[in-house]
Amino acid sequence: MTKVRNPNKPKTSAKKATKATKATKATEAAADAKTRVEFSRSVKTILFRRTNGRCSVPRCQNPTMGPFIDNEGAVNMGIACHIYSASPNGPRGQGGKDEAFLESAQNGIWCCTKHGSLIDKNDGGDYPAEILFKWKALAEARTLKEMNDQPSPLGWVESIEFTQFRGHADGPKIVLSRNSLLLGCNGSGKTLLLEAAASVSHEEFAWRFKDERSSVQQAEDDVRVKVVYSTVDTPAKVVRINVAGTRVARFEGEARTRLPPADLEVIFAASWVRGPTRGEGEDDVDMLATMLCVDRATVFALLENERREFVPFPFQWQHVHEVELEQEQEDDYDYDDEETDGDEADTAVVPKYKENGEPFLEVRCKMDEDGNYLSFESLSSSEQNCVILELLIAKARETCKHRLTLLLIDAESAYRLSDYGFERLLVTLAGEDFQSVVALPGGREDYAEKIRTNTIPEALSFLEPWQVVKVQNGLKE
Repeated sequence: MTKVRNPNKPKTSAKKATKATKATKATEAAADAKTRVEFSRSVKTILFRRTNGRCSVPRCQNPTMGPFIDNEGAVNMGIACHIYSASPNGPRGQGGKDEAFLESAQNGIWCCTKHGSLIDKNDGGDYPAEILFKWKALAEARTLKEMNDQPSPLGWVESIEFTQFRGHADGPKIVLSRNSLLLGCNGSGKTLLLEAAASVSHEEFAWRFKDERSSVQQAEDDVRVKVVYSTVDTPAKVVRINVAGTRVARFEGEARTRLPPADLEVIFAASWVRGPTRGEGEDDVDMLATMLCVDRATVFALLENERREFVPFPFQWQHVHEVELEQEQEDDYDYDDEETDGDEADTAVVPKYKENGEPFLEVRCKMDEDGNYLSFESLSSSEQNCVILELLIAKARETCKHRLTLLLIDAESAYRLSDYGFERLLVTLAGEDFQSVVALPGGREDYAEKIRTNTIPEALSFLEPWQVVKVQNGLKE
């Protein structure tokens, strides 16, 4: 039988090209194999021992060592994984590190077989080095805690989700990274998730979930929120917030608690909480205490903070270099009937006081090196937003020294920043010890696409430590 060639069939050049591609990949793989920086046996042993042989991924309960089924001895199901890659073209790259670092225990994380393979998928794009270093520190701190009760504030907030939301059986959910850029369409529940998480520490953030029309006695749980996190004491802790009518109740697991969790602080930069308007009988310090969810003593301490890494004012504006407290003055008129007959007045300046008799303190911001000051109230809304973000970051920086801290920044607060300000925000947060979530504001959605496709240009290198987190099961997809 004569074999007839199909005219539509490509010629052998395509096959040759395929063979050439395979040959190239084989050559690259061989080159990588020659330049790989492997862990020594002693380094693998150190990584195993520093975690007591447990996987370093938060909440993972997989054992990495156990007995054989039918005979004596033990089987190892764990892997000493490189954080920065052993080869130049490996997952997460080598981060500019030298060989001494790459082959050391500093660059290793102990994982079970499942997670050891998972973290390297997609060229490591789903598990950046920043995340793995934090997981490594948490796992080792947990072992240290078990050995000698050494306190540690390290932890990891894994997820926030609505398990019930006013008729929706499957509400919005997010799974967090070390530094998360929150993405979702309008109405998907981005802000609701941030408010729900913030209500773990402060009930006032749950205002949107309350139903003033329902009586406390008759109302059933209308909104239920679950926050999952890990600390050195508990690898998988669940805190629940239930809202019925105007009542907010907190639970740890299934047990109701009287106080917010002592091992977790959620700090929320929300533009809606309250604008820069003093309440009745308040001065600036009282106003800031309400906005920052702290007391007056903490406001004074935060204002005295000399660290000013985050001052994201647009370039054409003057930066806040220093913040001071000054007792505000007011005019008092003293009339002298004999000399002026009531037509003229001598002016005397006297201190201003609050209604309770305390001195009225005005926060004033130093706007230039010549010593010129403007009151906080006279700043533009964007400048005020910058000052509040600065103070909240300082608060989170101090809080994370004592317990797991999550800083949330809503889209409107981020939207008020200039491009330079937004860059400074992300750079600053990426270098902090607390976990952070920034809702991606409108007009910057292209940042998310560059992160997800790993096409970040050098001009946007500040995006590299950040992961895009999309709202799952949103109210509106």
